[in-house]
This record gives sequence, structure tokens and C-alpha cells, in this order.
Amino acid sequence: MTKLNQGIGGAIALTMPTLFGFGGKGELTETAVLGLKLAFVGWPSLLLLPMIGLAWRYPLDRRAHGILARPLASRAATG
Repeated sequence: MTKLNQGIGGAIALTMPTLFGFGGKGELTETAVLGLKLAFVGWPSLLLLPMIGLAWRYPLDRRAHGILARPLASRAATG
């Protein structure tokens, strides 16, 4: 599933600049630069917004953190 998502996201990101007139040859117009910025900054940022919401709501309080940290600390101490 991850590879599928990466493939689709990459295809969209590489298609977006062409919609703004970017062709890879010749001079860059202001519109083409905008397309590149949107494709490689705006699009990934937009896709990260739902992940920020999920991370913010993740139920990791002090108790849960301690439960996760103890085995990691003992593993680091022994190895």
C-alpha cells in the first residue's frame, strides 16, 4: 500500500508542473516556477496536514510513554 501511495503521489507531483507550463527545456516562466513550488512544497504539505492531526490526537500520555520506554531502555542497557 505504501508503494502504491508513493507512486500515485509522485505521479501527481510530477504532473503538476506540466499543468503550469513547465517543460524541462527552455526558460522558466513565473507560472512554471509556481507549478514547481506547488508540486514540491505545497502538495506534500497539504498531504501532511491529516498526519499532523492524527499525531496530535495520538493517546501518548506519561503512562503510555513509560510503558514504551522501559523495554527500550533495558534493551539499550544490555546491548
